[in-house]
Amino acid sequence: MIQNILPVLAGQLNDYFRSTIGASRDVVVVGPPSGGDGNENDKDRVNLFLLHIEEEKAVRNGQHQANAGSNPPISVSVIVMMSASFPVSGYLKALEAISLIIEFFQGKHVFDHQNTPLLTDNVDRITADFVTWDLKELNQLWVNLGVQMLPSVTYRIRLLTYNGFIIRDEVPSVVRHQKGGGGELGKLMGASLAGVAGGLLAGSAKRDDDENAGEDEA
Repeated sequence: MIQNILPVLAGQLNDYFRSTIGASRDVVVVGPPSGGDGNENDKDRVNLFLLHIEEEKAVRNGQHQANAGSNPPISVSVIVMMSASFPVSGYLKALEAISLIIEFFQGKHVFDHQNTPLLTDNVDRITADFVTWDLKELNQLWVNLGVQMLPSVTYRIRLLTYNGFIIRDEVPSVVRHQKGGGGELGKLMGASLAGVAGGLLAGSAKRDDDENAGEDEA
């Protein structure tokens, strides 16, 4: 499922870039940034990549399963980041790209088969929620990724449900390996990245809970 959701989001964003600023090519690509050192050889692009997967325990299905020995369905959210890799001379374009992404998700944060025909058959509906980092958390994330901090925005995509049956979707042809892509970041996109992002997201969620509790007391 995840391998289909990210390309769908990238495709939707690229359509939005074409309709708003007349982009003549795909600006958003699926995959981590290559390290963007800010030189003129960097490609003008937005990288959309997976940061973390977390279980949605609040919607855990505890009902008895019809098939003996199978696990109950598990519902997960995926945390995705979109970072703008542009040369230094194109920094304002990078900021424009991030602004357009926020604008897009503000206008369309619910995706279903009616408004998103390419949504995979085993996903009925997903939503995109803005994820807020504080500066310390964000800086720590980029340090652990081993990549120079880039203009970026993060969203929590929910809700994907995996049941006890094996369903394998075909990976859309839009996903292609980027030449030279990944670098040190690519090596970190496994368990270590999930651990780093997960820890930081937990801290961010706790901070939001504390703020909400303070408002209730007030």
